[in-house]
Amino acid sequence: DHYATIHVTPEKEFSFASFETNQDLVCLYKQTKEVLKCFRPGKLLMTVFANDGSAKGREAQQQLWDRELPGYKRTNVQFVRLE
Repeated sequence: DHYATIHVTPEKEFSFASFETNQDLVCLYKQTKEVLKCFRPGKLLMTVFANDGSAKGREAQQQLWDRELPGYKRTNVQFVRLE
């Protein structure tokens, strides 16, 4: 089963919004742009998990790394491979 979850925590000092999905049939880059358009955060942190058997997941990671997100400046990219 596939899911998409949005969690919003409004706080006086700062607000936190998270979006989580395991959808494999969508363009993650396009979906990320839509989520950013909806929430318009000043800063963001993105985590993408994909295993070795997930060619689509690795492709989605590569698209996110290779393309800019309009209105945001990438300051750091980390890649971790766990075995």
